[in-house]
Amino acid sequence: MYVRLFSSAIDPNDLAEVRRIFAEDIGPVFESFPGCLSMELLLGTDRNAGGLVDAAALSRWMSQADLTTAIESRAVAESMVRILPLLQ
Repeated sequence: MYVRLFSSAIDPNDLAEVRRIFAEDIGPVFESFPGCLSMELLLGTDRNAGGLVDAAALSRWMSQADLTTAIESRAVAESMVRILPLLQ
């Protein structure tokens, strides 16, 4: 199994929107690729020193090739467009 961890931070006021976008768009797009075993959004419980909430997207893959195919795809790039402005 291969794991990809993408970490960032989010303004606490944007948490609901990030959860919604992830549930409606990002998670389903990633999970539609062959070899994707799971895709999770992980959110911290406290604000960090900058007042933001630490966040990460954790995906698990059957192979490095499956992961690379997904990350380099147009579908994944398009799914990220709505959430990237919310990441710090």
